[in-house]
Amino acid sequence: MHSSRFGRWSALVLCALACGACSTIPELPPVADPAAAWEARKLKLAQLDAWRLVGRIGVVTGEKGGSATLHWQQLPQRYEIDLFGPFGTGLVRLYGNDEAAVLETPDGEALYAGSAAVLFEQGLGWPVPIGPLRRWVLGLSDTNDAYELDPQGRLATLTHDEWQVNFLAYGDVDGFDLPRKLYMRTEGLGIKLVVHEWELQY
Repeated sequence: MHSSRFGRWSALVLCALACGACSTIPELPPVADPAAAWEARKLKLAQLDAWRLVGRIGVVTGEKGGSATLHWQQLPQRYEIDLFGPFGTGLVRLYGNDEAAVLETPDGEALYAGSAAVLFEQGLGWPVPIGPLRRWVLGLSDTNDAYELDPQGRLATLTHDEWQVNFLAYGDVDGFDLPRKLYMRTEGLGIKLVVHEWELQY
């Protein structure tokens, strides 16, 4: 890959991440008890074990970066993630379950590992936390995560291990208030995810 071409991609992704990081969750009327609203919200979101989203993911680490169109199909026992055009390549497909994962590259090579995160880094060079991201795209935290709520009882920020997550925008999807824009960062790495379409199956 030519350095000038890579530099242009990096600049575009850095700009997008900077804009996203400056965004805020839209101000809506606050609820009387955000903590109680959060507990009710978690119970409602627990219904969602099958869904599909279409969005855009951008990744920057140091002076390097890239972006791709993301199609994510989540089923109760399986996931399928298609990335279109990461770093100027063709279709990259990642699929599996909680025990094993497969990544198919544009040239037909198949990589295997015990987790999607490992394969994502091996195949594309980015340590994207696919497992936790499955919760974050629904606006959910894990048991030991530290988090802050917004006035509506939704996640505003979250800390998971070395990851910091900002929930920048939400939107109504069939009566579920789901994240539309997230910004995730860890040391030397920033990831922006913008969801354009949701399809819920429950």
